[in-house]
Amino acid sequence: MSSTALENLLQALVNNQNQLQQAITNLVNRPTHESSDKTAKPAPFKGEPAKLDSFLSLFILWAGEQKQLKLDSGKLNPQKCIAEALLMMEGPAAEWATEYAHHISRLYFYIYKPRPDTWFPILTSSLLGPVPVLTVVC
Repeated sequence: MSSTALENLLQALVNNQNQLQQAITNLVNRPTHESSDKTAKPAPFKGEPAKLDSFLSLFILWAGEQKQLKLDSGKLNPQKCIAEALLMMEGPAAEWATEYAHHISRLYFYIYKPRPDTWFPILTSSLLGPVPVLTVVC
């Protein structure tokens, strides 16, 4: 191999090394997580069955970045996520959500604020929060 060919190969190696070093420097100095990197709030769900999986996937990604939808442990709060998802519905889905929200609010009312003239045993899961203390006045 001639010395000119060897010099050209060494120069190409140096140039490639410099390009690699510049690429690594750019990667290291790049901002890590700007607010624009966050997942956009999903478009409202309008009730199209073919778009349900997409909506739910985007909603879960978005919800995972929302502090107000999390418990103190950092996990998602199911009640807050359901309420938020219901608020993101339009059209036929909103009609369904309205009926569903109505049932949730009635259940919540009877569990947490029972009428004084009514008594019945209420079974709740720990996900619904603390069991209310009922005071019986005779």
